[in-house]
Amino acid sequence: MSSKESKHRIIYNDLYKKIQTGVYKKGDQIPTEFMLVKEYGISRPTVAKALNDLQEEGLIERKVGAGTFVKNTPQGEEDRYLALLVPDIGRNQILEPLYSQIARSCEEEDYTLIWSGALIGTSEERIQQSFEFCRKYIKQNVAGIFLYPASDIPTETYEKMISLFENAGIPVLIIYQNLYSFSRNTPYDFCGMDSYAMGYRVGCSLISNGSVHPAICWEEESPLISSLLIKGFEEAARESSLQVRTYQMNRSDKLDIKTDEIIGSGTDALFCTSDSLAADFMTELLDREISIPGTIQVAGLGNTRFAKHLKVSLSSLAINMEEIGRMAVDLMRLRLRKPGSTPRKMLIDGQFLERESTLC
Repeated sequence: MSSKESKHRIIYNDLYKKIQTGVYKKGDQIPTEFMLVKEYGISRPTVAKALNDLQEEGLIERKVGAGTFVKNTPQGEEDRYLALLVPDIGRNQILEPLYSQIARSCEEEDYTLIWSGALIGTSEERIQQSFEFCRKYIKQNVAGIFLYPASDIPTETYEKMISLFENAGIPVLIIYQNLYSFSRNTPYDFCGMDSYAMGYRVGCSLISNGSVHPAICWEEESPLISSLLIKGFEEAARESSLQVRTYQMNRSDKLDIKTDEIIGSGTDALFCTSDSLAADFMTELLDREISIPGTIQVAGLGNTRFAKHLKVSLSSLAINMEEIGRMAVDLMRLRLRKPGSTPRKMLIDGQFLERESTLC
C-alpha cells in the first residue's frame, strides 16, 4: 500500500466513509488539506486528488476563503429508486421497448424503477395528473427522473415540472425526444435518437434509388423529431441539387385529399415519420393502382411489427430503443455520481431497413 494511487484511495475511502456514516454531516467543514497531510502523512497533491474526486461526485464543495464543506451524502438504500414520468404512456406503442429496457437496465444496476402508470383524459387532465406524480416522486425522494415530453403538452409545462424536481435536488434526464431544437443548448441531460442523421440516411437512400422529387410527410404529434428528420432529409437532397417538398398530416386532414396533393406535385419518393402513416398512404396509392415503388417509393419510421407484412413490404427506419434505454440509465448513473457536471447529450443512430417499397 505504498503507491501514490493506494494512498489516494486510502484518504478517499476514509473521508467517504466518514461522510456516509455521519461523522461529517451535510454542511460540516472537513479538515483542511494541510491538516489532512499531517494526519495521513501523505503529500498535498495526493490529498488534493482525493478531495477532487469527492468534489466531482458532489459530496463536498470548496468555498474560497472559507474551506471545504460536505455538500451531499453518498446514496443509501433509500436512494436506489428512479422514476419514469411519461404523460402518454400506453398511447405510443413505438416507445414501449424503450421503457421496458430502462426498467431492465435499472434492475441490472440494483435500482428500482417506479412507473407513472397510464394518464388518461384530455391534455389538461393529463397535465394535472403529471404534476400529481411529480409531487409523489418528490415525497418519495427518488434519486432521478426519466422524462418523456409528449408533444401535446406545452414545453413550459415540462419546464415547471423539471423546476419542481430541481428545487428538490432530483436530476431529470429527457428521453427520446428533446424539449428544444438541436441548435439550442439544453440545460438537461438528454438521450434519444439522432434524428438529423437518420433523416439524412433515408434521403440518401431514396435518391440513390432514383428519386428526383423527394418529399417528407410528418405528423403533428412529433414536431421536434420531425423537424430534425426534415433537416437531415433536406441536406441529402441539397447534396444532389434537389428540392424537398414537406407535408404536414394533421388529425383533421383527409388521407385521400393529402394523397391527391402529393401525387399532383410529381412526388416520386415519400418518407413518412411513422410506419402507420406510410402504411395508410400505401393503401391509398395501391387502391388507385399506383405502382410502389415503380411510380413512388414509400418509407416509414419505427420498423413496427407489421411493416414487413404489408402487401408491399415497407422500408422503415429502425430506432434502437433498447440502446437508447441502456444509454439513458448509464447517463443517469453518471449524473448521480457527478451531479455538478455539464449537461450531456447522447444521440443514438438508427438503421434504414430497405424492403420492397423502395427497392426500384
